[in-house]
Amino acid sequence: MPSPPLAPCRRSLPPLLLYLACFDILGNIHRPEENLSRVEKDFETLSRALRKTTAPTTVPGLLSACRLSEEFREAFLSGTYYDTIYLSETVGSLRLICSFQTDPEEEFDEYSRPYIYLYILSD
Repeated sequence: MPSPPLAPCRRSLPPLLLYLACFDILGNIHRPEENLSRVEKDFETLSRALRKTTAPTTVPGLLSACRLSEEFREAFLSGTYYDTIYLSETVGSLRLICSFQTDPEEEFDEYSRPYIYLYILSD
């Protein structure tokens, strides 16, 4: 017996999105510019997939707000892989939080997993 067709999603997406990208800097020979470019491409790929969903959203712009702020980009490119960054900005009714989470250099080891995240929240 064939499976019934999937019904479109009728639930609304929550007023929060989280994009997360991890990378291994111990085994990574890439420069910060290359890592940042890869993260931005990964976030855009995820965002594009979300925009194609049939799930409605109650917050205008929620699915199109996927971008790291210029201030974050500058801080990441001018910092080190051992400096945590946390920046927040408001764009219309959305709050965008960009962060790079890592361990200090003296604590950094093979178990460290630095990552960049982008929270998009609605008021």
